[in-house]
Amino acid sequence: MVCKLDKKIDQLAGMLDRLSFFLTDKEYEGYQSPFSFDDFWWGTEYYLADGGYSRICYSASSGKLFLTDNSIKKPKERWDSPGSKKLREKVEEQVKKIYEEMERQEALMNLKTTGLHKD
Repeated sequence: MVCKLDKKIDQLAGMLDRLSFFLTDKEYEGYQSPFSFDDFWWGTEYYLADGGYSRICYSASSGKLFLTDNSIKKPKERWDSPGSKKLREKVEEQVKKIYEEMERQEALMNLKTTGLHKD
């Protein structure tokens, strides 16, 4: 189960990298901190490859990505383009799948600890 979830989180990180490239025309250079789904879910900014000037956040309440106000011109101009919208929708879908899988795993663990679930 954990491997399946880890794979989905790795896929999400790759999707965010593609969205970053689409918005900035730049790839990451040098050190990039590891992606944390928990941090992203709770609103930690995802820095784009433009030197960190532009950032994406996820709103758990709306289920949507948004670009921070302090982002630079190029990502802002590309944010509402059809290509960006398609990539954003894929990211949002993946985030929801990961969250649902995490909830499912937590419910299963609760059943196992109470002895209500038999392997």
